[in-house]
Amino acid sequence: MAPPVPIGHRIRALRQDCAMTQVALAAAVGISSSYLNLIEHNRRPIGGALLLRIAAELGTNADQLAGREEARMAAELEEMAADPTLAAALPASAIPQMVGQAPELARAALGAYRAYREARLQGEALAERLSQDPFLAEASHQILTLITSIRSFSEILEDYGDMDDAQRRRFIGGIADESRRLAALSGEMFDFLGGRATHRPHQTPEEEVDDLFHDRANYFPELEDAADHIRRALLGGEVGLFATLAEALRRRHGVTVRFASPESLPREHAYDPDRRVLALSEALTPSSWRFRAAQLIGRLEAAETIDALAADPILTTDAARDRARHALGNAFAGALLLPRAEFLAAARTLRTDIERLQERFTASFEQVCHRLASLSRAPEGGESGGGGAPIPFHFLRTDIAGNISKRFSASGLRLPRYTGACPRWVTHTAFLTPGRIVTQVARLPEGGTFLFIAKAFARPGGGWRTARTYHSVTLGCDFAFARQTVYADGLDPGVPGVAEPVGVSCRQCPRADCAQRALPALEVAGGAE
Repeated sequence: MAPPVPIGHRIRALRQDCAMTQVALAAAVGISSSYLNLIEHNRRPIGGALLLRIAAELGTNADQLAGREEARMAAELEEMAADPTLAAALPASAIPQMVGQAPELARAALGAYRAYREARLQGEALAERLSQDPFLAEASHQILTLITSIRSFSEILEDYGDMDDAQRRRFIGGIADESRRLAALSGEMFDFLGGRATHRPHQTPEEEVDDLFHDRANYFPELEDAADHIRRALLGGEVGLFATLAEALRRRHGVTVRFASPESLPREHAYDPDRRVLALSEALTPSSWRFRAAQLIGRLEAAETIDALAADPILTTDAARDRARHALGNAFAGALLLPRAEFLAAARTLRTDIERLQERFTASFEQVCHRLASLSRAPEGGESGGGGAPIPFHFLRTDIAGNISKRFSASGLRLPRYTGACPRWVTHTAFLTPGRIVTQVARLPEGGTFLFIAKAFARPGGGWRTARTYHSVTLGCDFAFARQTVYADGLDPGVPGVAEPVGVSCRQCPRADCAQRALPALEVAGGAE
């Protein structure tokens, strides 16, 4: 695997530019010089309030110091190099240098790769559709027939130059007639496939929204401030009960909350802005009712803030901006229902016991995990109440087929973007014991060790004959932070058999002895042994 983008080396270089000693910088930010030495040699992760303090002392900001965009590009370039259809001879050791010294070239390479992947996926989908759809199969046959006919007429005209004018006009007329039929049939097929109505960007809306959240470290202070302001205005600030939120919608916006059978709703919830009615599925849990009500409050009261964030230049299409508004609405709901200061204090007191946090805040497992993953960046001025910087977590949600629907990493673990995650991850094996929290100490080939916490569950919805939707949610952190959680109690990665060897994905994993391997590892020039 490619070496990480060297944040520690960046800190060291900036410190030296400022003519500061390790001892001086360590004292200024409140850590030992030996710990700073480990950070500068990339042997300890860094984030949260400590990253902010170091950035302030070195006269820069946390984003530039952490190199979040560079880390994302490096991870994508590594996946690109591991794609066997490209046979890209990109040395893994050169990726950080390419990102650091030629970022525009790295962006151009990733843009070309995204376009190639999109074209390949479209081609595969069209080929599958062509093989199964009667209209397309018949139209393809007719097109080939017309092309053959036009070619035959043309060859006759070319080979027999001594034919009379009447014969020549007949063959030319045949070519014209067949060409018109070919154009009409091609147009029908093109319209059928949606070619006139769609233009696929090089980067999908989902990828652009992922980049927005990654570059902001899953933290939007504007939403946090808006949620704090609205919470104080909601009936004395108490938002723990669904009835409080429903009453706030009625009193402040004239919105009536009603419950409906799952069969009557296109999704698990629906809002009619004309009738001012929020319909919620009876099959949802109370925590989901609260979340949907909070989401609508954000849509009605924090629209300007959400629209401003969705205007980020990283979002290049209306589809991406619409998707970002939905994701930002979810982030607002999390900030409203799980207030940052109160939630973070509880997480520290309870040592990130997710089930106890669920009980205290009347939230779902996924809501708690997602909120924990949004706390890694400390607000300006640091966290109130002490307790040190929040734990930098990664968050992953997959379906039962392994498709990744949500992903974010502040822990330093590279989450795959274009391929499936390692089958050894507890993310997948959690489906064997649905409803139960399972843990894993995972060790990567390059030596990093992480704690994974996962739970698989069926989303509520409908009755006996309703198809269930299954997801697995994983929260994790570098094992250096794991002792701050209840899930690391009794676990010692140094004991043989405790840490399980895993990779990121099969194509990027060099472990030759893995019986779970689905694809061979791609030998990348200059890669790690």
